[in-house]
Amino acid sequence: MEISVEKTQDIKFNPEYDQKSETFGAMSMAVVRVENYYQALLRELHRPKEDIPVATSVLAFVQSQNGVDFERSGVISVKPGVSSDKLAVEDPTIVKLNGEYFVFHSAVNPKGHGVEVAIQLVTGSNLKELGNKTVILSPKELKTVFGNVNIVKEP
Repeated sequence: MEISVEKTQDIKFNPEYDQKSETFGAMSMAVVRVENYYQALLRELHRPKEDIPVATSVLAFVQSQNGVDFERSGVISVKPGVSSDKLAVEDPTIVKLNGEYFVFHSAVNPKGHGVEVAIQLVTGSNLKELGNKTVILSPKELKTVFGNVNIVKEP
C-alpha cells in the first residue's frame, strides 16, 4: 500500500491567540468529519497561574466547514481533574462507534521532579459534552519481559 501526501496546509484558528489570552498555544489535534463539516479536539496550552506555576493543557472543541479554517468555540471538552490528570490532558484520539464518541488521551500528573503519564478514556454522545473519565492504562500496570516499565518523565 502506498500512501503519499500531495499538499499540506497550515490550520488556521479564529480568533487567533493573543498575549492577553489565558490560552497561548494549540497542538495535537484529532479531527472527525460529521456530515458536511469537521469537528475536532485540540490540546490548548494555558498560562501558569498562582496555584499551578507551570503551563497546563485542556482538550478544547473546535469546528470547521472546510477542514482547514477552524473556529474556536470556547468549549473545553476535557479538563485536568484531581486524580491521574492534575496537570494536563493531551494528545486526543477519537473513535466513534454506534453513535458514541470514545476519546483516548494522555493524562499527566506531577510526580517528584517530573510527571507520570497514564492513558485515560472519556465518552459521550458528542465531542462538546464528554464525561466518565476512566484510567485504562497506568504506569503501575505496565510490565514487560524485563519487569515493570517506568514511564515517569524526569526533566
